[in-house]
Amino acid sequence: MRHVLVVASQCAAEEELPGLAEVADGVFGALTDPRVGGCVESPVPGAARMRAGAADRREVDGAVREAILRAGAAGAVLVLVFIGHGQAPDDAATLHFLARDSRPGEMAGAVDVGALLAAAADQPGVDGVIALLDTCQAAAGAPGGPALTGGYAQGLKRVAVLMAATARRPAYDLDFSRELTALLRRGVPDAGPLLSPRTVKAGLGERLLRQDTTYLEYDGDPGAPATGLWLARNTRHSVSTTGALGPLGAAELHDALAEWTQADPGTAWTPDALDRLARSAAASLDPAALRVRETAEALLAAVATGRFLTDWATGLSTPHLRTAIVTVNRMAAAPGTPPLAPPAAVGGSELLRHLLEFAVLRTTPALLSGGPGASGGPGGALARCVVAVAGACGLDPGDPAVLGWARGADAVIALNDAREAYAGLREDHVPRLVISLHAAPVDWPESLAGFLRVGDRARHQREFACVPTRSGVEERLPEIVEWAESLLPAGEPLRHVDIAAPSAVLAEWHPEHVPTGLYELGADRTVTLRWARRLGVPRRLRGINGEARRRLALLDAGPTGGEAPVDWLDPVTAQDTTALKGLLRMRRFQRAIGVDHRPAPPRLAELLETLLPYTPVLFWPGAGEGRAGDAHRDCLGLLWPRLPAGFGEAYQRRRLADAGVPAPHLPPAEQRLLDALAELRTVWHDRDWLDFCLWYEGAAPPPEPASPEPASPEPPPTGPTPPEPTPTSTPEDPT
Repeated sequence: MRHVLVVASQCAAEEELPGLAEVADGVFGALTDPRVGGCVESPVPGAARMRAGAADRREVDGAVREAILRAGAAGAVLVLVFIGHGQAPDDAATLHFLARDSRPGEMAGAVDVGALLAAAADQPGVDGVIALLDTCQAAAGAPGGPALTGGYAQGLKRVAVLMAATARRPAYDLDFSRELTALLRRGVPDAGPLLSPRTVKAGLGERLLRQDTTYLEYDGDPGAPATGLWLARNTRHSVSTTGALGPLGAAELHDALAEWTQADPGTAWTPDALDRLARSAAASLDPAALRVRETAEALLAAVATGRFLTDWATGLSTPHLRTAIVTVNRMAAAPGTPPLAPPAAVGGSELLRHLLEFAVLRTTPALLSGGPGASGGPGGALARCVVAVAGACGLDPGDPAVLGWARGADAVIALNDAREAYAGLREDHVPRLVISLHAAPVDWPESLAGFLRVGDRARHQREFACVPTRSGVEERLPEIVEWAESLLPAGEPLRHVDIAAPSAVLAEWHPEHVPTGLYELGADRTVTLRWARRLGVPRRLRGINGEARRRLALLDAGPTGGEAPVDWLDPVTAQDTTALKGLLRMRRFQRAIGVDHRPAPPRLAELLETLLPYTPVLFWPGAGEGRAGDAHRDCLGLLWPRLPAGFGEAYQRRRLADAGVPAPHLPPAEQRLLDALAELRTVWHDRDWLDFCLWYEGAAPPPEPASPEPASPEPPPTGPTPPEPTPTSTPEDPT
């Protein structure tokens, strides 16, 4: 654990230091970047105010002492940074930091830096102290010999101090802090994996020509690691001598270099080599160098992000990565963005590298267009990867470490966008109308159940009597939709409808085309078909929802090698029901199931009834389609991240085309995919729906009285009717 507290205060009685707060934030950002400083902000109340330029002496002194106590309690290394005006009397090597209310020439109103560093080093539990002093006369702040060798710790302490100037010389224009931030972020070639204060001092000495940087280190702990106190990870260090690129990145860079003759395409592309290539290409006037620079910079960003993720998400595994890939594909920034479908054999670190390289090379507008894009580089694509990995591992994408990564990658806004996109994928906060026909013994019921659900439970529930025919059911749909819309907050549209129906109904019914007032049900809503038997599971099918949940874990990996996770059922296998049931009971089909042909209507309903207990996701050709061919398999593989919601768009575009109305333009390749998708039907049970089924089975409240038959007029109210209670708060899912 490494704690950092940055103190930057503008003394009101001294010359103003332009950009003080911004410089302090830069140092703080580098030190809290997991791939650079690896620190977390000291858990001190008002820590952010300490670097805002306005803290007075009491605030500074109190915050530093509290940071010392917090570091000791956590067993942490404490990094203390002082940026601002400093003074030291001529007769004593003691640095006094000038806070907002300090006065030059007065010790009592200033902060004794050396005393605080000595107290920090002597504090029980503190695992070492690193101090960065950017003030005039900074070297006067180094603790003296007695403070280091004595104290309660009896010299068993570790201290490293890096100072902007000697004890009698000034520091200029906050140059020390600016150059320090830049050096930590760019790293030092051939300096090993960790940057010691001594190494950083040498690097700063090459840049700071107006002042003399000084350095002091004391290590009196015999049990301390041999690495000593380190200031930052070296971003230029590569653990690989054979190159940091995967096959995708290497091929892309090779293609870019083929048009530019200023580099050797056979180079082992370590991060250092990529950095040199990017800088060389940036200095070239050759138009072909632009692609080389963009590609090299994108791959450098991917490598750095890979390091961050393996350091931060310590439990990251291949299944986590495959789940993250599905999420990344669903969060694709633009329609038509090619989804990632890694080979099934790729796993571990190679899969992570494949994910990140694909993100920066195939989903970044600048690289897709061959020129600078509005995205400002690969930050957006990488932010989606980081958020998706966090979600797959159960980590918080708002963790300060992630924000530190985003600052280093110039992707703070992109990270916020990715977090919003990820939140939009979750359905636990989106109202959905459920219209269930589960009361039907075979096909059409005498009553419909309506639920307005949010996530895994219904907030409102009501029954609607109907005539047990298709037309009788369809006549009640407008009323059910109106009922649900009346329960939503003003102005919030109803975007999602779940239709739970028996197999005989699912085989032939297209509820998305049923008029519900002015428009069809699916005109501006996503309509998802569910199997009614998963609500109130009959005894003979007990356990099907738990098995479906386990099966979904296999589907979470998404397409591999471009192939959707679907086991296709041929006509011969489907013909013999007894043999088919035997195969199903032996777990012959482990993923989603696709019926690659469309049997005659009675047989189709029987086939759906046989298959639906064994799979959470089922596909079959729609009416008028004979077989599911390569085009249908391809569309599922390429559009999988957008399913099942993508079916709604495909059906609506097909509906407009059949009516002779041109739909909004799409690239031809994507239009062909949607055309093929529109020729399939599906029943889809995701975890959200299975959670709702579990709630229904164990916690469903009694339904409201059924509304009258459609032919009967509503009786006039006999008195005031209290409004239906609406919960003011909803218990959150613990996950």
